[in-house]
Amino acid sequence: MDWQTPLATSLFCFNKGLNKTGCEKITNKTLEWKSEYSSIVTMLGEGHDLAASEGVNSEGLVANALFNTDASYQSNFASFDKQLDVTRWVQYVLDTCKYVSEVVDKFADDSPLKIQLINKKMPTTDIDLLMHLAVSDIYGDSAIIEVCNGIFNVYHSDNFKVMTNKPEYETQILLNVSARYHWGHDNPMPSQMVPGGPQAVERLQRATYYLGKTEETYSAQESIAQTRAIIANTAVPIGFRLSSVNQDEIDETQWSSVSDHNNHTYYFYNSRTQDVCYCALNDVNFIDDVLTLDLIERKGQMYVQNMHAGLINHKFKAAEDPFKTLDDMVVEKIIA
Repeated sequence: MDWQTPLATSLFCFNKGLNKTGCEKITNKTLEWKSEYSSIVTMLGEGHDLAASEGVNSEGLVANALFNTDASYQSNFASFDKQLDVTRWVQYVLDTCKYVSEVVDKFADDSPLKIQLINKKMPTTDIDLLMHLAVSDIYGDSAIIEVCNGIFNVYHSDNFKVMTNKPEYETQILLNVSARYHWGHDNPMPSQMVPGGPQAVERLQRATYYLGKTEETYSAQESIAQTRAIIANTAVPIGFRLSSVNQDEIDETQWSSVSDHNNHTYYFYNSRTQDVCYCALNDVNFIDDVLTLDLIERKGQMYVQNMHAGLINHKFKAAEDPFKTLDDMVVEKIIA
């Protein structure tokens, strides 16, 4: 997660069987669903102003949302059946899908249910939340989903393992094809020159290079360590500033993560601490259907980096579901 400042960040554990709504303000066009799987989800924001950033569910499906400045959500709802707030996109996918192929089917052109993503602001900011989505599953399948004028563009292949903020993914594919040629793919005189800069495309190619050059591991522990090393190689250090005033400023890497598809475990790495913590979804004790743990808290004008190391399952506390349906809200209000 790259941002110019720290962000309030928390982990949520959701049990299956929960009724969810796709928008804060519910109409007859609002998408609603019941979660089929439990999940661990990283939330950005605080209070009721939250956005699901990424997570893994109990079937090993992983979803990661990332800023995409080229995204555009169509405002005309005439050709769509249901609306889904972009802050809940990740949660909807994790709640309702087991495999990448199921996610692809939901957002394909011929899907029987036409979903429209609704724009919202990044929590606690005035910045539009323009996103694209990466999904992967226990079989190594993966897909990238982007939105242009309200239409979903789906790129589905187990070769699509790396994405960055911009440009659009079609161009990212072409950039990687060119880079792979120079690195030795069908090139009789390969070069091992790898971009070392902080720009999005440079980091895309750097991650692609190291991913393509690493050998397969034979243990979950080594695989996680390998993935973590590649991610760290693309991180932007805290306090990094470009010297040129004509270039876009590069955001710092606030935190990063690794998801273990097979063991349904989520690892969180805070750039501002020396701690690595992880949550094992299979072993979560759901004393309540929704649990949460604050990782980074905003207190006044300051951000507190909470210190968590190792397994954190025992640290979660009961919480309110930020995406629950209107019916659930009404029932709670009547009981109160």
